[in-house]
Amino acid sequence: MTIRSFFVFLAAMSVSASVVAHEFEHQPGFPEVPAEWGTVGDGHGEIAVASNGEIYVSVMGGEQPGLQVYSAEGKYLRNVPGAPKDFHGFVIQQEDDGEFLYGVGLWSGTLTKMKLDGTVVFATPVTAIPEKYFWKKKDSDEINPRFTSCAVSPDGTIYVVDGYATDNIHLYDADGSYRETWVGRAEPYNFKNLHKIHIDPRYDEPRILGCDRANLRLVHLSLDGEFLGDFATDLRRPSAAAFHGPYVAIAEIHGRISVLDKDGNIDTTMGTNDDKYNGNRTPPEQWREGIVTSPHGIAFDADGNILMTEYSKFGRILKYTPTSQSGKTELIHDDILGSFRPAKGWMVADSVEAVAGESRFVAEAVEQGGSILFNGAEKNRAAYLFTEAEFQDVSIQLEFMVPKGSNAGVYVMGRYEIQILDSYGKPEVKHSDLGGVYQRWRSKEDAEAKGLPQGYEGVAPKVNAAKAPGEWQTMDIVFHAPRFDAEGKKTQNARFKTVHVNGQLVQTDVEVTGPTRAAPLRGEEATGPIAIQGDHGPIAIRSYVVTPLTAGSGG
Repeated sequence: MTIRSFFVFLAAMSVSASVVAHEFEHQPGFPEVPAEWGTVGDGHGEIAVASNGEIYVSVMGGEQPGLQVYSAEGKYLRNVPGAPKDFHGFVIQQEDDGEFLYGVGLWSGTLTKMKLDGTVVFATPVTAIPEKYFWKKKDSDEINPRFTSCAVSPDGTIYVVDGYATDNIHLYDADGSYRETWVGRAEPYNFKNLHKIHIDPRYDEPRILGCDRANLRLVHLSLDGEFLGDFATDLRRPSAAAFHGPYVAIAEIHGRISVLDKDGNIDTTMGTNDDKYNGNRTPPEQWREGIVTSPHGIAFDADGNILMTEYSKFGRILKYTPTSQSGKTELIHDDILGSFRPAKGWMVADSVEAVAGESRFVAEAVEQGGSILFNGAEKNRAAYLFTEAEFQDVSIQLEFMVPKGSNAGVYVMGRYEIQILDSYGKPEVKHSDLGGVYQRWRSKEDAEAKGLPQGYEGVAPKVNAAKAPGEWQTMDIVFHAPRFDAEGKKTQNARFKTVHVNGQLVQTDVEVTGPTRAAPLRGEEATGPIAIQGDHGPIAIRSYVVTPLTAGSGG
């Protein structure tokens, strides 16, 4: 996926996806810092999330300075080999040939592009920029760069801000070559401590969002440098920003995290500290659970959690989790069939029981009421059951029951199947077992012509989590839809982020390049309904919760 395509899908997502939750709660005990460290270390840096969910944090001192990497759950994994120890700001960027990290050295003034394994692509020294754009130390000709942040536009242009010295914004080409400088303290900008800059993807044309800290405001600039105006004012010294759908989270170093909508209005706040803030020497014994001291860097993960790193000589990372999500809907309600498109063979009942040792149910359909949806007592030719609504990124929580030997499936967007099967007791499982990502299928002619098997790309579940037939079971799916550019060209494949069966993780980050075998809908689209397979065997459903999601990006 090109850098431009990455921003195209983020902009589209901000319009079509559901909103982020409006309430958050602090998650204590995050992250799991090795006991021998005591704390993370000098946190005068940034935080960002890679596509695999791993969390990157720049740390300037302590036991493990440099770029620390944590799992999504907060366990310390490693440091990035050879990463600079003065990254005040960095971003993680998905490009055609991989995922890269761009960072700027607070003291060195070096712009570095590297792979996530630490391999350096380029390192452009500060000497590439004319000296006239720098502040010099008193009674000295030595320049004193204080680079605080960088951002990368859809066309690959790199923007670097000298936020602790001149507030100038330096532009580089995609290969790291210096291009030009915008003078930050001149009209019309009048910046004063332009601490961090970010590419704001929420609009038809991406723009720059600047955290003009001492002026207590957020500003918008076009990618060509046109000053578009204030986005929000009277904030508590905004230090950094992160985007999630139509919202932006702001780390305010004067003791607060705020979430703003596209109009710059504050939607919610968290961690507010009105007593003692903006101090990097507050000792850990004076930290208060969930109350911030000096928010400095911020990111969203793909699930909408907020991650924040503080300006602290000891180092502190906090995590806030959404407590509610707009659009969460239970489809099994008083008018069950009203949630779905008309489908032959589907009925509702007050109770459904599996017949021991047989592939059938005992159930009596009812005209009114009923709390269980099912497709008949025995295997029949019931149609696929499609939701009335269509979805893009979505979370699905299903509570279902199948009798012995039965077979069904969940087709997300009507195209990508997670298998439902009576797999109880199998010592080995395949893609066709419960929780498997069902294989794709090529025609016999195509397979013979290419010398390839007809079935491909199926992924077996990590474990057999199936319960015995006749027991109620759960399936939880987190799915990210394929992305398309303005011309309709696919720029990113569909992906099952996680699948859990009966509470056990069975799939993680599985890419699906196209519709799986027997998908009721052909081709690929940006949105689609969810379908339950109804023609391979009996299935009963007593809970069916769908929640539209928004994908996040660190910054």
